[in-house]
Amino acid sequence: MVISNVNALIENEYYIEYRKSQYKKGECDMEDVKYISQIGDYTGDTQLHFEKNETLCDTMLNPLACFSVQNGKWIRQEVPGNIRRLHIGSNPYKSEFQVNHPEADEIHCIIQKAGTSWFIMESGKEDIMMVNGFPKRQIQLRQNQSGVVHLGNKNFVFSTQKIVPRIPENEVYANSSDLGETQYCVSYGEKSKIFNLDKLCLIGADPLCDFYLPGEPFYAMIAHYGKRLFLRSLVEDDHIPVEVGVESAYDNSVTLKPGSCINIGGVELKFKVSKDLRFTQNFNFVPDPKSGNLRLLEIDYQGNPGHSFVLPSTGHSITIGRDSEQCSLSIAVSPKISRVHAQAIVYDKALMLIDNSATNGTFVNNTRVKRRMVHPGDILRLGNANFILCFAG
Repeated sequence: MVISNVNALIENEYYIEYRKSQYKKGECDMEDVKYISQIGDYTGDTQLHFEKNETLCDTMLNPLACFSVQNGKWIRQEVPGNIRRLHIGSNPYKSEFQVNHPEADEIHCIIQKAGTSWFIMESGKEDIMMVNGFPKRQIQLRQNQSGVVHLGNKNFVFSTQKIVPRIPENEVYANSSDLGETQYCVSYGEKSKIFNLDKLCLIGADPLCDFYLPGEPFYAMIAHYGKRLFLRSLVEDDHIPVEVGVESAYDNSVTLKPGSCINIGGVELKFKVSKDLRFTQNFNFVPDPKSGNLRLLEIDYQGNPGHSFVLPSTGHSITIGRDSEQCSLSIAVSPKISRVHAQAIVYDKALMLIDNSATNGTFVNNTRVKRRMVHPGDILRLGNANFILCFAG
């Protein structure tokens, strides 16, 4: 990937720092802070609007980067370190990342930073989100991890990895005969690379990619589910063929079997896996790991996960507090949580939260509330305990 306008990039970095200094002085809103693509020329059209949230402490994480196709070209957008919450949706005035899909809501996904992790969760009415090629409602990215979110025919590659320039001649390759029982190998000509079974493998020319293939920044990915591996295309349309044998991987995930041949834009890659790896007989199985239930996931001050409290299904009304006899959802992780702290009505992808005059208050995204509709990705504080509303599973 080539930065075509280095001066624009440098000037933009100075501009960002200037706007941040103005924000700290109270002379501008965070919504005015702009971030343009670090790939390609500055068009003046790419900007992100941010919402600040100080419920949890900031930690030393690599910046969250998002790669997506705009006007036929892959671009990279990076989230400033002091930003905790963003949105994906159809409305460009309400969402930092746009998706054009008939079933996408104005705000369809929430991107929430919680200490040491980023959560990306579907909050729209329709289930159109996929993660790494499979139907799923959320993904959690920790330090140095990447994931692919699909919304219709739009692909977003999110990463918290530190990106360093790629030098193709310095790529480290391996001998395909050295495969372990939980590894697989991808080969291009005489060059082979070995990956662990549970590693998402991105194929392309971008420095973020795990397997280098010249040309497009991102061509495809190899994802896993259990001990099954699948290939899926990341190109915007089918003008570049991505196939396993004769089966197209453009709009669905195709199973990789021992000895599969992968065709990407006329280039043949070979897939190899250890014979000791026990595959199930049904290679056509495609998982659907969606969960119909919300949960409150306890997170400490740095965002590390703790207790998990699964909420009942849609339509149920519950009481939340320390008293297990009076409350249908007993949460006793902190003595500062009242005996009957709050009430809640559970919806499909939301929660109506009602404070019960709790001594230490009920907070949503660091704001004390009496009554508030809470969505996936929102941070709740009961007493001095923090929770993120997410999906079970």
